[in-house]
Amino acid sequence: AFIFKYPKLNHNPISMKSFFCRIPLMMFILWELFSLSVNAQDYSHEIGQVSMDELKLDKCPFDASAEAYILFDIGSARFVENSNGGMDIIYERKTRIKIFNENGYPYADVAIPLYQENNIYEKVIELEGATYNLNNGMLERTVLDPKTVFNEKQDESIMLQKFAMPNVKAGSVIEFHYAVETPYLFNLPDWSFQWHIPVKFSEYITRMVPFYEYQFVIQGVKKMTIYKNYVDKGIERTYAQVKFNDNVYEFAMADVPAFRDESYITTVDDYIMKIDFQLAQINYPDGTKVKVLSTWEQLIKEMGKYDNFGKYLKSCSSLAKTVVTTMPLEGKSPEEKIRTISSYVKSNFKWDGDDSKYSDKLFKKFMEEKSGNSADINLYMVSLMNAAGLESYPVLLSTRDHGAIKTDYPFLRALNYVICATKVNGKYYLSDATDPYCSIDNIPLKCINNKGLVFRKDMVEWIPLNTQPPSKMEENIDIRFKDKEVIARMKVKATDYNAYSIMKNYSGKLIDLENAYLKTGYPAVDSIVFPKAEGDVDSLEYSVELTYPLEGNPYNLFFSPFMNEAPAVNPLKATDRTYPVDFGFLNQHVFTSNIHLPEGYTVQSLPIRLLYDNKDYFVSYDAAVRDGMIVVKGSYMFKKLVYLPPEYKSLKFIMQDIVNKFNEKIVLKKL
Repeated sequence: AFIFKYPKLNHNPISMKSFFCRIPLMMFILWELFSLSVNAQDYSHEIGQVSMDELKLDKCPFDASAEAYILFDIGSARFVENSNGGMDIIYERKTRIKIFNENGYPYADVAIPLYQENNIYEKVIELEGATYNLNNGMLERTVLDPKTVFNEKQDESIMLQKFAMPNVKAGSVIEFHYAVETPYLFNLPDWSFQWHIPVKFSEYITRMVPFYEYQFVIQGVKKMTIYKNYVDKGIERTYAQVKFNDNVYEFAMADVPAFRDESYITTVDDYIMKIDFQLAQINYPDGTKVKVLSTWEQLIKEMGKYDNFGKYLKSCSSLAKTVVTTMPLEGKSPEEKIRTISSYVKSNFKWDGDDSKYSDKLFKKFMEEKSGNSADINLYMVSLMNAAGLESYPVLLSTRDHGAIKTDYPFLRALNYVICATKVNGKYYLSDATDPYCSIDNIPLKCINNKGLVFRKDMVEWIPLNTQPPSKMEENIDIRFKDKEVIARMKVKATDYNAYSIMKNYSGKLIDLENAYLKTGYPAVDSIVFPKAEGDVDSLEYSVELTYPLEGNPYNLFFSPFMNEAPAVNPLKATDRTYPVDFGFLNQHVFTSNIHLPEGYTVQSLPIRLLYDNKDYFVSYDAAVRDGMIVVKGSYMFKKLVYLPPEYKSLKFIMQDIVNKFNEKIVLKKL
């Protein structure tokens, strides 16, 4: 981590206007910073100056498969005095993109995130854009119509200003420029050098003032193409009678590869090449210095004072004591009490779909409406557990799509969700009442993201969120032959996260389950028997009968013993990987296929046996003929939740072996 410092100032005794600072998420990855020369100025970086070479460009020079190409992406941030005597940040961005084919069209849809809190808004103060095409050898320019720009709420804090570039087609060059004015000095705008498509040149320039010191962290970058730091000797500025010149930092990268492989990760933001900023200290003109970086102890203490967290918990407590007296808890074990209370909350309160660490309504209103966000519901459940004599705490966490928590950096914005943890005989049972299917010791997959912070006033405690036992998917297939088809009767048994996923996706929607089978290549689904959903589920079973075509000729028959159930493609496609493979939960998959030999045929060839069994993975495959029947058994399990980059090639190899072996065909020959 690095701190933006500023040359020593002579302070005048004039106070700056105070302001509130919220703490954003920080990403910490050690990096080496080098300054190299860059030859990325082939095209003009001025808006409106699109060259014929850019219009005729038909592929990215270092990634021929790219559907689009960032020709330049240039941003800047500077501080300006506002009308209230304080300071705002002006953030500008200008971007030019070459669209190669239809798959690149989504990059012509732009969204500008605008933060808002307590009716204080960031706002777009400049916006322009145009699309360039070659039409019969002539340049055609189509300007963005301001009337097509619209706003869309993303969540409680973010409003998106969105627009679609006009007249986009294969070969188009699009460019846009906008400026955002923000009063939120706590969060100097971050910058991503890497996109899902390759980038020719990306640059970010910050012009710092002596009143604010920022910590910045580079993620995923070993070498910067440009890194400069200098004091601008140009026009001297004055603020609160303090004279100064801007302290300039320039960061740039050229020929940045696309971030493509997104299989088995938490969120792209955890791994993409980027730079994050966090306000570390305020230097007031009178010489006063205020450190902004906090500690987890301080954050817990502050949250205890918030109306929408600590005070909400207290509001729940008095009523919770009355409510638990109406529950059938007498004589039950602690685990049974947890299940009873969890079921009560799930049955009587509806999640409104919003994720948050804060309640969004008064407790009285929550009780009247019987509906609320994740914090409303889970904080109430914590109160009920405690009222029943169970030691229970809120646990603050970051969901997988929100990013990893860096415990060395105590920033409140790193946390975005809260669940319930109940301690029994030294073990924490983690619960989330927003999910009707998760049992008392499982939380939604979105919440399994390394560690959670227990909200308790006497200590700072981090607990693991990924302690669940392996989930299992077991498929037993009975295969018989009829004419030129295979009739397969399959029984599926699933536990934990596999069971939750199946129940959530298909309970009451059997047509969706039937379509899922049809999409994998089965020509017909003859029948499905599915269980009725009744509260949380640790396991489920269902059966399905399928028809599958035979391959071959009158003399030889070919078929896959596991039908279309085994993984057909390797999800790990990249040659190398610089970030971990994160499976989220341990998962064991077991196949058993009993194949009745058709009359007049015998086995010509069976797949050979396969076995891997070590600390990292287990793979087993065996096929044998027994009493006129072929019995094929296969099983695999990756024994670690997370595999680090040095383990990637080995993991990819094993996955490919599973794909190859579990889809290998059996050959029958006519007698």
